[in-house]
Amino acid sequence: MRGFDQVNDEHENIAQMIDQLRAKVFARGRMAFADIKPEADDIAETMRLHFLHEEDVMAELRYPALDEHRLHHKACLVRFQELVSGVASEGFATVNTIDDLFSTLLDDVLKADLGLKTYLYEKGLIV
Repeated sequence: MRGFDQVNDEHENIAQMIDQLRAKVFARGRMAFADIKPEADDIAETMRLHFLHEEDVMAELRYPALDEHRLHHKACLVRFQELVSGVASEGFATVNTIDDLFSTLLDDVLKADLGLKTYLYEKGLIV
């Protein structure tokens, strides 16, 4: 299913972006907020666009839990921004900080999106 495959590709892309940032922070032990801000902003914008695309795909599929999923996406973006704000306040990021960013993505991919996958299996749209 094309739309669903694109959504999965987007998940992988965001995970790679976060992993690349994690590798940079890991190599240095920690990084100043100013040094990670451009990448954090890119990740946040990529997540925002991904969530909009995923919601469009869900709407096309008439996914019955779309409204709840939209709320979850909004909460993920708020959580991500809270984490970035915490880094800004501290002035630096550590590997643990980046792991928290990654867990925000995992919360969407591994938890919230399971309902969609179940729906698609039940409808026979994926096997």
